[in-house]
Amino acid sequence: MSFPGGSCGDAWAWTVWAAVAWRGAGSSAPAPCGCSTGAKRSLLLHGEPGIGKSALLEKAVAQAAGMTVLRATAIEMEAELAFAGLGELVRPVEQLISRLPSVQARALRTALSLEEGHIPDGVTLGAATLTLLTDAAATTPVLVAVDDAHWMDEASTDALLFAFRRLKAEAVAVLVTARDGEGCRFTEAGLPTLALTGLEPAAAATLVQRVADVPADSEPFKRLYRETAGNPLALLEAAPALRNPEWAVQPPEGPLPVGPRLTAAYSARLAALPEASRRALTVAAAGYTEEAAVLVAALHHLSLDGEVLLALEAANVIDRSGGKVRFVHPLLRAAAYHMAGAEQRREAHRALAGALADRNGPVDRDQHSWHLAAAAAEPDLTTASALADTAARARDRGALPAAVRAYERAADLSPLPVDRGRHLLAAAEVAQLAGLGDQALALAEAATNATDDVTVRAGATGLRSQILLVRQPPRRVHDQLVDMAVQLEAVQAVPLLVAAAGAACMGGAIAQARVTADRASALACNGEAAAFDHSAALMRAHTMMLAGERREAAAVFHSCEKFLAATDPLSIGVEVTSFSAMDLMWLEQFPAARTLLERAIRCARRIGACERLVPT
Repeated sequence: MSFPGGSCGDAWAWTVWAAVAWRGAGSSAPAPCGCSTGAKRSLLLHGEPGIGKSALLEKAVAQAAGMTVLRATAIEMEAELAFAGLGELVRPVEQLISRLPSVQARALRTALSLEEGHIPDGVTLGAATLTLLTDAAATTPVLVAVDDAHWMDEASTDALLFAFRRLKAEAVAVLVTARDGEGCRFTEAGLPTLALTGLEPAAAATLVQRVADVPADSEPFKRLYRETAGNPLALLEAAPALRNPEWAVQPPEGPLPVGPRLTAAYSARLAALPEASRRALTVAAAGYTEEAAVLVAALHHLSLDGEVLLALEAANVIDRSGGKVRFVHPLLRAAAYHMAGAEQRREAHRALAGALADRNGPVDRDQHSWHLAAAAAEPDLTTASALADTAARARDRGALPAAVRAYERAADLSPLPVDRGRHLLAAAEVAQLAGLGDQALALAEAATNATDDVTVRAGATGLRSQILLVRQPPRRVHDQLVDMAVQLEAVQAVPLLVAAAGAACMGGAIAQARVTADRASALACNGEAAAFDHSAALMRAHTMMLAGERREAAAVFHSCEKFLAATDPLSIGVEVTSFSAMDLMWLEQFPAARTLLERAIRCARRIGACERLVPT
């Protein structure tokens, strides 16, 4: 292979040097690529499929004698499972978690589903990951090896990148591989990178001659090299065709598109397997886990036994070492899954869901619900409810993008319009918490269009107003919300009027805000909207403060003391929370104001609600 800035030997020296750089200033090994010793101990290998990224990573692992190797191989099926990659990576050093500071230990155990609870925030989890790596390297140097990082779940990616960027003099080396063109966040994180390109002609000829006796100066080999651009896997897969004398005289087909052609080559190879083997491969490819016990249980649901795995291993399709079932190459997994028909894929997901049905761990429940969703050919209430539970757990664990996707899929699978609208609204609320304003607006509109339920439509309208408040003049937003509230009953109108009053306050229309807040409070006090009476009262108190009615406002805050101390600050709206804290400071109740703001910040950080942490 050739690389920018050096030969294959130089590139491999860089990789090995990164793995042993823990020797620090005392090492006599030179730092390749112009890097000073200890300056860079991370390396991202990237390139097209089949270029040799995983092979180099495997060689680095094999060379890491005397080091603690923490490795994870991301797979496409696990991209929706929050913290799946982090859990696989740190499993060998889980016993060290108890040594971490209590806050960090609790965050990491919660993320890995070792205990129930809420993750305090992404910073704490990232710091916990960094501390764990540092502690693991205190006695034995550590090699962190992440393969196929482009498929790593977002929550794990965030925690690992936080840690990788802050490694300094610790005895930790990091080696990551990622496929080009997949939008991998590791490639955007500023890690030192090495782009892998194809083999030189001489090396390519040596590789091809392992499977086809074709001279390097022959026209068939030259054409193969042109079409593969020296891609090692493409060379190996296409080389047997050189045995056909007609191949060399066929019309040129242009550059070889590595992904589709390689997948097609694997599909042809898998198509020759017996039907039972292909069904088993579909199950293995559909799995969110490589745990052999889960796969074997799923095969039993299809009346297949473990003998079929022996045949697949003998055919060099899978590897069953270490209690895992792994494909020998990621493209084999893709080929096995996509060459199966839609019903066969659903059959595989049903079998995997059955294998996980009796497991009660949070990760098992999440995998079970996603398998049910993948197996569903039509709306199903039970599956939608299970997926909504998975979304709620993801939200509580701070994996907001995963929660949005789960709620959206739950909406797709909901047979009743009201449930579909409710799940879409939940997805919109989480998207807003994650700072995804455009996506939240689209989801809120979809929720409105999904059902005539007034509660869902009012909630979606209120959510849109919160987002539009920073995009449109506040007084215009006030008028829009008041017009919408007229069409609703009291229980649905109150939150809209509260938001409208807040918009008027932001626009400096104090008198208008007072009228709207009085109206909201009056509706809330009629007994039909008790759930909103405190929020309405607090917004009214804020308009009193702005109008100079300090004593009256103080009385309202006194009546709402217990509510403010017990409620989730995020549940009453950012305007009510921030205005209330401001009012408490004006009333010189500084401890109460500080307590309210600190609770709001903790709640926002706990679930990664970055939108709530932006100053307004």
